[in-house]
Amino acid sequence: MSNWENLKNYTPPDPENYTDWEKAKNDITEARKKGNFISCGVDHGFFFLLITYLRGFENAMIDFAEANENLFKLIEIIENYWLAVIKKWIGLGVDMVGFGDDLGLQTSLPISPEAWRRYIKPSYKKFFSLCRENGVHVSLHTDGWIVSIMEDLIECGVSVLNPQDMVNGIENIEKILKGKICIDLDIDRQHITYFGRPEEIDQHIFNCVKRLGSKKGGLLMKFGAYPGTPVENIGAVIDAFEKYHNYWVNA
Repeated sequence: MSNWENLKNYTPPDPENYTDWEKAKNDITEARKKGNFISCGVDHGFFFLLITYLRGFENAMIDFAEANENLFKLIEIIENYWLAVIKKWIGLGVDMVGFGDDLGLQTSLPISPEAWRRYIKPSYKKFFSLCRENGVHVSLHTDGWIVSIMEDLIECGVSVLNPQDMVNGIENIEKILKGKICIDLDIDRQHITYFGRPEEIDQHIFNCVKRLGSKKGGLLMKFGAYPGTPVENIGAVIDAFEKYHNYWVNA
């Protein structure tokens, strides 16, 4: 949809075809019998990134900067699709819906915080409020620097946020998120776990646990080992996770 003229004849996918809903219903029924926590999800890049996929990144950036009126038309189409999918998941009795949308670059948002609040936040609030009003938790994965909108994401209804640690800064995450929501911390894979020594990795993970852990909200941690990461560093991450995972249990 690089040409806005194509929007007139654009037909979005049918939410009924998003997944095999009958199978999903049976799977959820079986999981519920076992007493399992039931989590489902939508596509990664479900909203902000989807706009850039449909328009092309450069076109989308110009659209946001110029406040192109067609953006709201496209947003409404995307909104209606995902609201229908979310309602289906809620109707099946899930406990949490997971969302993924990389909102940040390395040191900033790709659009201004003001533009994000004008074009992206209202839809996020609709999606997440729909879940929370029905007793369903919301998890959000988002790569990149999101410090300026962390409080907005809490306001929208996020229960569990998966930010990158060193990109956003431990101090910022502690100040803005600790004790307010569950922090699902994405452990650095650009610097310390790739180039650092095992003892530095241990120290970093302990610092994260000590500063971000809380009985109110809680702390989860995850790590992606990418090609080129030294095996001993991967082992150091695992060892540190095991070493400190009970740090807050008896605190």
